[in-house]
Amino acid sequence: MTAIEFIAKKQNTWDELETLLTHSRGASAGQLNRLGYLYRRVTSDLAVARRDFPQDPCVAYLNALASRAHAAVYQTSPFKRGTLRQFLLFGFPAVFRENLSFIGAAFVVFTVSFAAAYWIALSTPELAEQIVPEHFASGTTHQQKTEIYLLPL
Repeated sequence: MTAIEFIAKKQNTWDELETLLTHSRGASAGQLNRLGYLYRRVTSDLAVARRDFPQDPCVAYLNALASRAHAAVYQTSPFKRGTLRQFLLFGFPAVFRENLSFIGAAFVVFTVSFAAAYWIALSTPELAEQIVPEHFASGTTHQQKTEIYLLPL
């Protein structure tokens, strides 16, 4: 297949994407789905064109078209004032309540594990000495226990 045949075969898809991109504001759900579909087709066509016709001007055209479509398909919503406040006041508490059973289970596991380790360390100090290095248990750091050698400058 030549570049001219490739362009002739795919031109309708590219034109449709161009049209959707110029009218993407206020598009219906069906048009937005079509926009995503056409974007994937154009990126596939771009990959083929780069492989088969790397010097043809259609590669630059498809790259620009894919860039414009990417910006339309994956645009982020603008940051609105008060969004973080809204999340902290309403979103986070709602998520917390939805996952309260998991959070409670994690808290219980952590608390029981901590209490068991604390009790074992108090009741059997020799076991605690095997688990915790001596310089941690005594409150000194490893650096305090080693000699520092000063080299003359």
